[in-house]
Amino acid sequence: MRLIWTLETFSWSDVPDVLVVAAIIFGASLLMRGTQAIPLLRGTIVVVLVVLGGLVYVVPAGRRLVFGRLADVVGDAWRDLRTLATQPSKVIGLFGSAALSKTTTLAAFVASCAASDISLATSQLVFLYMTANTVASAAPTPGGVGAIEAALIAALTGAGVEPAVAVSAVVVFRLATYWAPIPPAYVSLRHLRAIDAV
Repeated sequence: MRLIWTLETFSWSDVPDVLVVAAIIFGASLLMRGTQAIPLLRGTIVVVLVVLGGLVYVVPAGRRLVFGRLADVVGDAWRDLRTLATQPSKVIGLFGSAALSKTTTLAAFVASCAASDISLATSQLVFLYMTANTVASAAPTPGGVGAIEAALIAALTGAGVEPAVAVSAVVVFRLATYWAPIPPAYVSLRHLRAIDAV
């Protein structure tokens, strides 16, 4: 039951297609810069995917999830996308907002690292963030609490950043992008509920 719950709540918003795009954008030279964290995290991703795939194949409930429910979800998503494609303004809004959200998050991470005097190149920081975020997205915690922090700290320290500096950069980043927006979002939600907007 625990395995099924974990697989069902897996966040697909940051799956490795983002890593493929990053590798294309930043070029193969990024992977050859002697950074210890990149091969380490790539190996971790491969191990995690192999283990998850093996568990899904071995456990009957996993096979039912993939070939039953997941197939239905993919079919429904494909039908929704075809319907959405007939409304260009919604397509632009959907993908534009997703791209803007990811871009601002990456910019915040780079800025947090710069504020902590981390001298890694922007392309390296972007790649490290997306790799760590993909690994951490398997954790069944809201917003990746705990997992994303640990993955980012491991990525930065693996790239040669001092542990204390890595911790401070990640704490500042998560405070700015995760914890600080919660109070105003809660106030906004209460207001919207009070005027019956949601």
